[in-house]
Amino acid sequence: MPPAGPLLGGYIGTHLAITQGNRWIKRAFEVITLLVGAKLIIG
Repeated sequence: MPPAGPLLGGYIGTHLAITQGNRWIKRAFEVITLLVGAKLIIG
């Protein structure tokens, strides 16, 4: 059985991509990427 986090994230991401369009998904990806990068730099 797959972990609930990735399954839920995939479902929410797909739902938002269908309903909100591509621009919102790109912005969310940018924010998440910046946060992960900052976390890696800070430690």
